[in-house]
Amino acid sequence: MYCVSYHEQTYWGLDASDMKTDPNPRLQAYIDAARRGATVRALLDSYRDNENLDSPRSNLHTVEYLSALARMEGLDMDARRANPTGQRIHNKMVLARIGGQGWVAAGSLNGSEVSPRVNQELE
Repeated sequence: MYCVSYHEQTYWGLDASDMKTDPNPRLQAYIDAARRGATVRALLDSYRDNENLDSPRSNLHTVEYLSALARMEGLDMDARRANPTGQRIHNKMVLARIGGQGWVAAGSLNGSEVSPRVNQELE
């Protein structure tokens, strides 16, 4: 499973919240897939994220969390921040191979709570 995202927060909810109280369901799905034996690769934007490195909601924090979890649990999961376009990664895409079939989920939802709950992408 490959995930490419502009922004993927470790948790949703208020700033005082945390991963146990308000986990990001999409990120949790990637972790759950790795725990079931899937190979999971995440590429998150570093260009715009460099402005928010101190935030617990930064992509850097997410990459550190996923990397530590992979080491601790022995998961085939790798997360990285990058800027392959020279501007930013604005793509939001998941590539998965399930039961020998390839699947693509492409759209405009970010891994923040506002994106799926507030933003109206289609009418």
